[in-house]
Order: sequence, then structure tokens, then C-alpha cells
Amino acid sequence: MAVLACVGILLDRFVGTRWGVMSLWVIGSAVWTLWGPVRGRTFAAMLVVVPCFAMRHHLETTRYDAAELRQHIGEFSRPAIVQAVVDRPPTFRRHPLADQRRLRNQPTMQTRFEVTVSAIRIGKAFRSTGGRAMVTVDQPLSDLQCGDAVTLLGELSRFQPASNPGQPDLQRVYRQRRLHGRIHVDDAAGVITSAADDQPAWWAASGNWIGRFAGELSRLGRQSILRHTDVSSGPLAMALILGQRDNVDPLTRDQLLVTGTVHLLSVSGLHLAIVVVMAGWLATFVGVRVRGRVVLILLTCLVYTAVTGGRPPVVRASILVAVYALSLWVRRPAVSINSLGLAALLLLLWNPTLIESIGVQLSFIAVSTLIICGSTDPLQSEAVRQELSREEQLDRLIEKSSPPIAYHARRIWTGVRNAFSYSAAVTLVSAPLVWHQFHVISPISVLANVLLGPWMFIALASGLVTIALDQLWMPLGLPSGWICHQTILVMRWIVQRAAELPGGHFWLPSPPTWCVVGFYVVLIVALLSRGIGRSTNPIPPALENPRRRSLMVAISAWGLWVVMAWWLSTSPVPMNNATTESIFVDVGHGTAVVMRFDQDDVWLYDCGHLGNDLGESHDIDGVLWSLGTTHLSGIVLSHADSDHFNALPSLLNRFDVDQIITPPGMMDEPDEPALIPIRNAIRRHRVPVKTWSVGDHHQRDRADLVTLHPPKTRLAGSDNANSLVLQINAGSTWMMLPGDLEPPGTMTLVNGPRPSPGGVMMAPHHGSLAADSDMVLRWARPSKVVVSGGRRALHPDVEIAMQLTGSDVAITRRDGAVRVRLFSQGPDQIQIRCWNLNPW
Repeated sequence: MAVLACVGILLDRFVGTRWGVMSLWVIGSAVWTLWGPVRGRTFAAMLVVVPCFAMRHHLETTRYDAAELRQHIGEFSRPAIVQAVVDRPPTFRRHPLADQRRLRNQPTMQTRFEVTVSAIRIGKAFRSTGGRAMVTVDQPLSDLQCGDAVTLLGELSRFQPASNPGQPDLQRVYRQRRLHGRIHVDDAAGVITSAADDQPAWWAASGNWIGRFAGELSRLGRQSILRHTDVSSGPLAMALILGQRDNVDPLTRDQLLVTGTVHLLSVSGLHLAIVVVMAGWLATFVGVRVRGRVVLILLTCLVYTAVTGGRPPVVRASILVAVYALSLWVRRPAVSINSLGLAALLLLLWNPTLIESIGVQLSFIAVSTLIICGSTDPLQSEAVRQELSREEQLDRLIEKSSPPIAYHARRIWTGVRNAFSYSAAVTLVSAPLVWHQFHVISPISVLANVLLGPWMFIALASGLVTIALDQLWMPLGLPSGWICHQTILVMRWIVQRAAELPGGHFWLPSPPTWCVVGFYVVLIVALLSRGIGRSTNPIPPALENPRRRSLMVAISAWGLWVVMAWWLSTSPVPMNNATTESIFVDVGHGTAVVMRFDQDDVWLYDCGHLGNDLGESHDIDGVLWSLGTTHLSGIVLSHADSDHFNALPSLLNRFDVDQIITPPGMMDEPDEPALIPIRNAIRRHRVPVKTWSVGDHHQRDRADLVTLHPPKTRLAGSDNANSLVLQINAGSTWMMLPGDLEPPGTMTLVNGPRPSPGGVMMAPHHGSLAADSDMVLRWARPSKVVVSGGRRALHPDVEIAMQLTGSDVAITRRDGAVRVRLFSQGPDQIQIRCWNLNPW
């Protein structure tokens, strides 16, 4: 039924409810007629389950699209006054610009929460509006609770769609969370809490005592954890114990991702299992009987699910635990695979869009794999289970008769072997989906998960004990708090060492979607062909060798699939006879230009953007991977401004780079602290650094790279004045990249040889009107101008100024990624295409 529910949702998603239901009725009727009533039961269920879930998805989509808040959200942010109710407990995270705000004595923490909007101010009056929004406040709000009625004064905007090739569509992600837009508030003064008596229409929401209770427990837990940890262990402890992962820094996230242990940041079945085990120990200690134990387990699941935010993976795990607990109550067996199907049905009934959630998909894949690996037949009869249980008890009695040392050694060996087997199985089955979504293959995850398992149990258990004891009397929680802190440090050390192990992980472009879907379709068909649920007797020992041969065949088939997927994903995208191809990546206020002179000759001009203090490179990575690129011939850094180079460490972690090109003296800048991680990354990866200056020529297969600026001796001006100006000559046309060139470097450039009119030029200094851009434009006379900039580049005066020589203007903030192709021959030697208008 769960599979049929997924079919119904996918039919409505890609075909439409009407056509999907009609086709099912036709197919079902034909099969019923031909196969008869016995085999027709499956199709009878199909005729009921598939349309029901198709309609459920259709209604959910219709309700989301009909929210009135969407009508008030424009393409860009605008000021708004909104009345709403907080419907999720607030969380706190480090401000993305924390280092800059610290220098200005501003708060370095943000508050984030979700609200149900009830009204928006239009003119002088409020108009009733429905919808949900995510709110970010640039200040910690410790007194805000779930259910509070608030008036928000901030900027209302939509969730931005993908503006670059290879970039995930966050609109689909937030749609799964039923969010329609975002509201950014500058400080606490923009959040006005209203009394419930003043807003009688919100009384029901304000009385959300479950949300308030969960939020209060979460707040107390956060305070206790931070009291007993430090900056190195606190963020990971909050993510592990309470599911509050906003404060985990990108470097740690990357390390968890490449080691296959990122599930530590997502509270799921493993976390809940540890909590349930602790609840079972408590019940045993108190002496509670079976039904009392069941009640305690169910209450524990409910509270922990609410405190950790009620995310789908932990809800799924709670349903599995609840089914198992209720089976003990009624003394009926709980079939694991059917319990998992029930969890899927309930989740999809609650929110059918979760079928597209990568977290939900990985969660169900992992649990399904463990269930199948843990049983020769997940659907075997109870009689067979009892027979197997008797044989296992007999084997245990035989083992206990052996010497104690041999007995315990055998048990430890069996446990370790099973742990590696399960870890390997989950890694192999989930690898295609992880590779497709996160661009990484992680063989080291098999070992890392086994090593981290015991430490995770200790950290989570000691953390929960610390929170409980801390509420009674703070000194009581000191021992367990110290254990939690030290255990988290050990876990961080294991993750760091595993992430640094050569060959432990590989960053790669994603395989095609059809290739991944085909893998799981073949896997499901192979499982069904085994006849799951049909056997009535245990598998005799004589069949052990055939089972091993089947395992070897499965592993060999998996290896062949990996080879095929690797070949498909790393095959460069053809250049269609273009002499050169350049993509201006939309990175906001910053610069990143991907230059291709051949399918295997890829360069990068600058790699950074404003506000990227944490050094992320996701937008640039996506563009490079969409081209099938794993190797860069060189990265050119124009000058020593962080918005032009701060993504370099992340890029060096993901791609092989032959060389780094800088203007003379850039790496010797003593007054630029942002260069310290750049130097460290270059030294760690042993990438040679070369300097280019005016007059340098570098011939590629299809183009000539000419450095027009700066001179070998640095000018007396700023870093901007010494920007490396690069011109790409392709036949009779050209493209010029001037960095942030400004006086006196501008005068030096225009006094040099003048290019022929009609080329392509990147606007100097992101289109700034204060950088003498008009002087460069009059000198170069381009026919096309590309502005790589953020919100300030959208000012009408910028486009007017860039049209000084009659050129067409493309702005990455407005048009998304801009692709420029230069052809050495033909009437149209320049071809420009914008991602937002015409994606490729």
C-alpha cells in the first residue's frame, strides 16, 4: 500500500490526477478481467489507494498555491508589516556575517522561527491573509515562544529559485515545509509580541500548549548543553541531542558529509532508539511492568519527537517504535517491513510532498536495508520466526558452554562483524542517492559509522542525563556534562581523521537522474524476484553457498553500475564548436567566471562573494559539476578582496587544480587577514602559485589569454587598482575581465593598446558608479556588458551607465547565470544566454 501511495503521488506530480486516475481505471479493469479476482486483489487495491493519494497530493498542492500570502510576495524583497503566530519553537544560529558584525558591536546570533500569517498591512489597514513564512531576526530573542502572536516589521521576499546550473531548487525544499516566503527583521524592535486578549482570533494558536511545552524543554536543554560544553563541542552536541543544527559550521558539515556520518546532525531512528533504550532501563530500574513500560516508551517517543522539532525521520522512527510497543501490549507480532510501510503511509497522508525529500528518502532506504539484512525473509510467517528463535537459543546455549574468554571474544567478533556488514549494506544501497544529491562517494563511511556508534550512544545518553539533572541542581549535571563534552570531542577527532584519510571520499559530478532511478528499480525488482514473503521454512545450511554467490553477484553488479555512472557523470559537456565558453556564476555581490577553452581545459576567474566568511563554494561547485568537471587548469585571482577569493579553500577540497594565478605581490599582502586561510589551503594542497602581469600571453587550444594589467611593479593605489585584467582573444572577438579595477589602475589600462570594438566586457567593480567605469567602457567599446553583482547592481542607474556605448547589459542578480560563447567564425560571433530567461 505504501508503494501504491507513492505511485499515486508521482502520477499527480508528473501526469496530473485526472489522466493518472483514468489510466489506472483502464489498466485495472483490463487486468481484473484477464487475471480474475484472486490476482486482481492487488489491482483492486491500486484502484483505491493510488487515486486517494493522488487526490491528497492534488489537494495539498492546490491549498499551497491558493495561499493569499503568495500574492503579496514579489520577485524581490520589499518592506512589509505582518501579523502572525509563531507555530514552531525558535532556534538560534551564528550570523553569516558574524565577524563583520562583531567589529561593529552588533549581535552575532540570529533567531529563526516559522509563523502562520494572519494579516498583512496594505496602506493604513491590515488585510486578512493566509500562508506561512520563515522569519529571521538579526538578534537573539530568548523570550519568544511557540504560540506567541507577533507583529513583524521587516522585508518580505520569496524563496529564490535556482539561478545557476547545477544549483538545487530551494523553492521545492521549502514547499515541502509548507512555507511560502521569508521575512527578514533587522533587530528585536521589529518583533512586537501581542497579548492573546488583544488578538482573539489567534486565541487557539496562542493556546498551543504542546508547542510551548516542547519549546520550553528545548530551550532548557540548549542552556544545559551550552553550560557544560564549549565552542568546539557545543554546536555538535545541540545537533546530536536536540536536533538544533543551525550552529554547526560548514567545515564540520563537510567533514560529516564526506565521512558518511551527516546523519548525526539529523535526529532520526538511531537517536530515538538510544532514547528508547534509556527509557527501558529506567522502567527496569523502577520495576514497571509490560504495559507500564509500553506507556513510558510511547510518552518518551512523543516528548522527544516534539522537542527535536518533529522532523520526518524521527516521526518515522516514532511510528515504528509505537507499533512495536503496541504489539507488546496486545501480544501480537510486529512485522518490521509492514511497520515501515505504515510509517510511510502516515507520513505521506500528512504531507504527500515529503516523497521528494532527500532526508525522508535516505531514512527509508537505510531502514529498509537494515530490515532486509536482519532477516532472511522480512515477511516470513510467525511459525518460521519461532523455529529460528529456538535454533538461536540453542546456539547461544552451546556458546555459553565454551570457556568465558572464547565466549566473550566470539560475541565481540560477531557484533563487530555484524556492525560492519550492516554499515556496508546501508552505504552501498544509499550511495547512488547520496552521490546524486551531494556529489560525494564515501567508502570511509563504512568504518566511520562503526567507530562512531558507541561514542554516539555515550554522548546522547550523557547529554540527556545532563539536561535532566541540570534542572534539579546544576552541580548534579557536571559529571555527565563533562562526559558528554569529552565524547563529542572524541567524535570530532574521529570525523576529522576520517575526512583527511586519502581515498576515503571522492567529490564527483552527479550521475544522471535516470541512472539513479534505474538502479533502485532494478534493486526492487531483484528483491521481488527472490520471492520475499513466500518461503515457509528456514533456509537450510546447504543454500549458504548459493546465498554467498548471490551476494557476490550483487556486489559485482553494483560495481559495474558505479563504473557506468562515473563515466556518465564525468564526461564533459560538449562545447558545440564554440571557440570559448564562459559562465558568469550568480554569486551575489562577488565574482566567479568559469572559462572553458576546451572540454578538458577549464579555468576559473575569481571565486568569492560578499558575506561568505565561512568560505562556502556551493554555487560555483554546482556549475562546474554540471559541466562534468573534476579538474581545473587554473584559478585566476584578480586581487586581494575577499569577495573575489574566499571560496578558494572549499574549491581546493573538491577539485584538482593545476595552478593559482595572482597579480604581483597579492599573496604578500600583510594587512589582509582573509588571505590567511587562502595561504593555508594552497600550502596544504601543494598548488603552485604564479604571477601574471601586463604583457603576459598564454596560448590555449582555441584562444589566447592576454594580461592587460597590472604592471610588474605594483601601483601605489589600493588592491582594486592592482586588479588583474584578463582579455580572452578568440578569433576577431574578445572578452575582458577587469576585476575591481579603479583609479589609478584605470588610467594605466586605458593608456595601453585599445581593443577592437564589439567584444564582451565584465563591468568593473560589479557595476559600481564610483569606479570610473565610463572611462573603461569608452575605451573598450564593448557590445555586451555583464554585471556580476548583488542587489546594488539592480539600481536603474547601473544599467543606464553600462549602456554608455550602446551595449546590451546582463545582470547576474536579475538574469541568473550568464553564459557567453565566442565563435571565431560566423555572423554571430557572440552568443549570450541567461539562466533565468532560458536555462540550458
